Amino acid sequence: MLSRFRQPTADFRVELSETTLKPDDDLKVRVSLIPRDGFQVRSGRVEILCVENFVERVDNVRTSQYGSGTRTIKLTNILDRYEQVFLEDSRMRRGLPRDFDVDWTAPADAAPTAVGVDVGAADVGITWVVRTSLDVAGARDFNDVREVKVVTSPVNGSGASAPIAAQETHDQCALTLTLLTGVARSGETIAGTLRAEILQDMSLSEVRAELIRMEAFGYSGEEYYVDTASLETDLDLRRSESREWRFELKAGQVDAPSLQTNNCSVRWMVKCVLARRLRFDTSIEQEIWVGV
Repeated sequence: MLSRFRQPTADFRVELSETTLKPDDDLKVRVSLIPRDGFQVRSGRVEILCVENFVERVDNVRTSQYGSGTRTIKLTNILDRYEQVFLEDSRMRRGLPRDFDVDWTAPADAAPTAVGVDVGAADVGITWVVRTSLDVAGARDFNDVREVKVVTSPVNGSGASAPIAAQETHDQCALTLTLLTGVARSGETIAGTLRAEILQDMSLSEVRAELIRMEAFGYSGEEYYVDTASLETDLDLRRSESREWRFELKAGQVDAPSLQTNNCSVRWMVKCVLARRLRFDTSIEQEIWVGV
């Protein structure tokens, strides 16, 4: 008789047909079992979970005997869950191999895998996991956990690859920011043009372009500067003058793509700044979609 503290002797293996999927892609999970002992299985199941990890701030928490304060806690939420039982109340015979297949299709609205910057020593982000388990009667169970990556496409389809532009008029200038595309992926370069129509004389210490990632995994958001390009420094611009600057920004390795859930969001922004001497800066920005 098996001890409940011991796992039956068996070759237990889980294989995935894919490790990276897009929405509507198919995944096949194959579970293989070669028993070296005879044992009883109550159930075998595969779960596919989309888990978001985020932080929330709790106020008025007692932090010491002298008073209370604010504390950040890590929370977990299941965004999507699929479960299939592939085996029920079955006797595993010694030396008789068994194979089971479970098929799954990634949801059309699947959230992308994301790894955020740690917030207060807490891992934040969105993870897809495949959990496989065999519930063994009177003994230790078999368990396997694998991660898969889900990547998404721009929400507005192929048209997002067309040039996009933003315009803003300030007291001293009118700005136009044009990007060759509103879509970028890991390792790609974002090219654009900044045009300024000068309405009043301006003295600038610098003109620069910035690529900013804005993460909010929970209650608060942070901005991270991914790349910066200095376009020109120390210049005086006169009324009725027009100036244009071309720039390129590198997306680098993308671990946190554009996303939006009830608790988490990641936004990518191209921002151009006219840094003014002894005055508030003048700027213009355009949101883009960034994927893995």
